Amino acid sequence: MNFQELLNETQIAYEKSDIKSHNWFYSISSTPLKEKCTLLVGFNWGVGKNEIHKPQQEIPSIKFKDLKDKGSFQRVYLPLKKYLPLEDIDNCVQTNFCFFRSEKENQITERDLALSTPLFSLLIDMLKPKMVIGFSRTFQKHFSKIKSYTEIEATGITLNNKTLFVSKGTFGENGTQVPIYFLPHPNAPFLDEARKKAWEFCFPD
Repeated sequence: MNFQELLNETQIAYEKSDIKSHNWFYSISSTPLKEKCTLLVGFNWGVGKNEIHKPQQEIPSIKFKDLKDKGSFQRVYLPLKKYLPLEDIDNCVQTNFCFFRSEKENQITERDLALSTPLFSLLIDMLKPKMVIGFSRTFQKHFSKIKSYTEIEATGITLNNKTLFVSKGTFGENGTQVPIYFLPHPNAPFLDEARKKAWEFCFPD
């Protein structure tokens, strides 16, 4: 499987999807694709008001560190540098579990997810990441159904009457285990102190 083949598979799936009626199309990555990368994963690509999008056609050339607008992921750049100082954070691969675009997460139907989940699985097989960091509870829910995921530890961090759930585990087959961490989305309404505790839980000194 290569990028063009994955794009072709994505187009075929999109044509069968419910979200297709909006013509927001799809994307696979906002950064170059690299094997053995640190893979950053949200739920799906957003669409702003009155924005027009076309299907992604080629691999982006701009590295994660050079993205002028990392969107919500800009807020995790400094924690990544702090808690993973030995990783090549500047060359992280940024993607989403669902490749289809939508204005709101709940516009992605169960049918859309059923069509997009195998595509993400193909991306994982293609990149063979050394680490995955997820920023979506919905991604966590669905990822637990694929890739032989095993949860190692989970906790809830409660501050200001809000509880932030965070967990870590591994996935893989044939003896290969890849660490995966589930942290709060950068836009989720949690206190900075709670976020700090979440990162420290996943990446202790």
